[in-house]
Amino acid sequence: MSRVIEQVGAMVEKACPGSAIAEVVPRSGGQLSSVFEVRRDAAEPVIVKVYEPEWAWKQAKEVHVYGLMAADLDGSIPRVIHAEPAGDTNAFTVLTKLDGVPLSETEPPDWHAIYEQLGGLLARIHRMPQPAYGYLTDQVLDPLPTNDEYMRRQFAKKLNEFDELGGDPELRAEISRYVESHAGLFLGNEKPALCHNDLHEGNVLVDPGSWQVRGFIDVENAIAADPLMDLASDLNGLSSETDDRTRTFNAIVARWRPLLLSGMTEMRANKPYPDANRTLRFTYGEVKGYVPHDAALYQPFTNLSGVIEKDTGREPFNAPEKLKQLYRAHDFGPYATPDGQNVPVDFLSTTDIIGGNSGSPIMNGRGEQVGIIFDGNYEGLGNDFFYNDAKDRAISVDIRYVLFIADKFGGAGYLLKELDIKNAPASLRRAA
Repeated sequence: MSRVIEQVGAMVEKACPGSAIAEVVPRSGGQLSSVFEVRRDAAEPVIVKVYEPEWAWKQAKEVHVYGLMAADLDGSIPRVIHAEPAGDTNAFTVLTKLDGVPLSETEPPDWHAIYEQLGGLLARIHRMPQPAYGYLTDQVLDPLPTNDEYMRRQFAKKLNEFDELGGDPELRAEISRYVESHAGLFLGNEKPALCHNDLHEGNVLVDPGSWQVRGFIDVENAIAADPLMDLASDLNGLSSETDDRTRTFNAIVARWRPLLLSGMTEMRANKPYPDANRTLRFTYGEVKGYVPHDAALYQPFTNLSGVIEKDTGREPFNAPEKLKQLYRAHDFGPYATPDGQNVPVDFLSTTDIIGGNSGSPIMNGRGEQVGIIFDGNYEGLGNDFFYNDAKDRAISVDIRYVLFIADKFGGAGYLLKELDIKNAPASLRRAA
C-alpha cells in the first residue's frame, strides 16, 4: 500500500508541482479505477483517479464529459486539473474535490427536497444538446439520428446478451413483443441531450448540515439520449433501495401487527374480519360517489366518453382506434346507458375491500353480477386499519363495459352466448 501511496503522491506532484502531501486516503472506486483523496498542507485536497489498463479509454470520456458540463455546472462537478494518458504509470486524472458526503451515507429529514434539487441538476444537464444519439466517449460512438433507432438498437443488443447468457427464450420473445408494441413511445423524443445515466445516491454529494446538494461525480456512463433515460436509471436504483426499506418496515410491522389487532379487538369489543387472500368473505354497500376535498365532487360512474376525452394517443391514455370508432358511431349495442348516449365504464361503491379482493364479483340486491372489483381509491389506502364511510370507495369495472368490450370491440359475442347470461338481449341468448 505504501508503494501505491508513493505513486499517487508522484501523480499529484506532476499535476500540482510543489504540493506538500499530508495524507492519501483511499476512496470507493470500482472495477474500472481506483480513487484516492489527497490532502495537502496549505492547499485544497484533490482527487486522483487511476484507471485499470483495460479501462484507460474511459479517461478521455470523463475529461470530455466534464468539459461539456464545465460552463453550466461549475461548482457542482469536479474540475479536471490534469489528465495523464497511460505511459510509465496507469492513466490517471487529478480533479478538484467537491465538498459534501455521499447521499447514500446519510438519512435526510426531507427526501423530497433532496430529489427536487437533483431534478434541477438533471434539468441543467439535459439542456446540453448533443449531435446524435449514442454512447459517449470523447465523441458520440456509432451515432444514430433518431431515438427510435437508438432504443431499438439498445434493446436488440441487450436481448442478444440475454441469449448468450442462456436466458429463457419465451421470456425473450415476450420482452420483444412488449418493446415492439410500445415502440411508438420512442418517437416522443426528437432531440438528443446529455444524460448522466448513473446518478444514484452514491454519486451525489450533500451538505449534511444544510441538506443542500453540493453536486455529483462519476460521468463514466454518460450517453447522448432521451432525458427519460436518467429518470429510468434513477427509478431503478430507487426501486432497489425502496425494496430494502420495505423489507425492514414489513419485518417491524409483522412483529407489531398482532398486538395492534388485539388492541383494536379489545377497543371495539368485536373481532375484525380476515383479509381476502385466503378466506371467503362478503362485504356490502351502495353505489355512491364522494367528496375528496373542498370544492370537488366525484360522481359514482365514469363513461366511455371520459375514456375518449382522456385519449392522447400515448400510453397510458392511448385509446384503440376501433374503440374510438365505436364511440363516434354510438355503436353501443345493448350495453348503453338508458339515454343511449354512452357506455358505463367504472363505478364507485362503499363496499369495504382489502388486498386480495381484485377480481371479486360485485352483485346487486338480486344476486346479479353488476361489476368486477379491481381497485380502491387513494383516500381508502388506510382501510386496513380504519374504514372511513365518507371517503373510502371501492372501484369496479361495470359489467356492461366488460360485455361491450368482449362483444362489440373484441368480436367475441359467441363466447357470451355460451355463458347463457340471464336477461341478455336476444342476440346473445344461447339457442334452445
